[in-house]
Amino acid sequence: MHISRRKFLMMACTLPVIPFVSQRVEAAFPLLSERAAEAKALHYKSDVSRVKHPKYQKGQVCANCQLFNPLDNGCVLFSSNSVAPEGWCQAWVKKV
Repeated sequence: MHISRRKFLMMACTLPVIPFVSQRVEAAFPLLSERAAEAKALHYKSDVSRVKHPKYQKGQVCANCQLFNPLDNGCVLFSSNSVAPEGWCQAWVKKV
């Protein structure tokens, strides 16, 4: 089997990177506390079973919100914290 020098170099440079690219980054920032001022302002709960808000509808969770980033559990609204994928806040927007 003959492998060109160019192909060998490409494989040698990219193969070590593949494990890092394929793994998810979990919680890049500390998990948002429900006691934080910004969490209270948007009625954030880390578990939807505890949500008692008139705007909440069954099935709405951070994981299916437009503002949620599944790669690091981040949220556009809470830039310094991660949020629970099974959480909810009143700013929930259906993912398109």
